Amino acid sequence: MKILVSFALLMSAAFANDTGEVKRSEAAKNEFKRSHPCPANGANRGACPGYVIDHIFPLACGGADAPVNMQWQTIEAAKEKDRWELFVTGCPARFSVGAKLKRKLTKGEKP
Repeated sequence: MKILVSFALLMSAAFANDTGEVKRSEAAKNEFKRSHPCPANGANRGACPGYVIDHIFPLACGGADAPVNMQWQTIEAAKEKDRWELFVTGCPARFSVGAKLKRKLTKGEKP
């Protein structure tokens, strides 16, 4: 399992666009919802009032867009976590490891 998670984390960086944004997988999000019903209403599809799906290891820092890296989080807690992640890791939401590397290589810089 650890190998699978590590592989997923490494591969997720490859799915960034030119601006550094990571395209989220609707299929992965829906799979997460099916196996982890909404804490507010118990639904396994559709909206979950007051909650968002959070990536435990941020997409912007190379985290996998896979159910194993997702959790339900209150909107307020998610905002706080986003501020904390930016402060501690320096990974703003619009940049990813893969996109930064791609830009460096395009400019002829060393990775």
